[in-house]
Amino acid sequence: FVKDQGLDNLFPQNGDFNISAYKTFENEMADWVEAGAEVRVAVDLLGGEDRPERVRVVYEVVNPASGEVVYDNNVLFQNAADQTFDRAASSDMKDVLAG
Repeated sequence: FVKDQGLDNLFPQNGDFNISAYKTFENEMADWVEAGAEVRVAVDLLGGEDRPERVRVVYEVVNPASGEVVYDNNVLFQNAADQTFDRAASSDMKDVLAG
């Protein structure tokens, strides 16, 4: 999602996880950026030796004009299939940024 992150942006994932819940999360981040927001994301990989068992994501959406955090969320994903992610609606993002 972010260029030039190298191994910080790569980790072994269950194939279904990467094309379902986690992809939905990444799409939300892209939509916030497209709407004009700054997104601050922290990802922690938890458990497992070769592949993390869980992925904790904490993020804030910031209005760059005011510096105000307008949305935040934290999610604990299992690195497995059959998950969902309840994302913010892209149709509401510009309104949230406008205040």
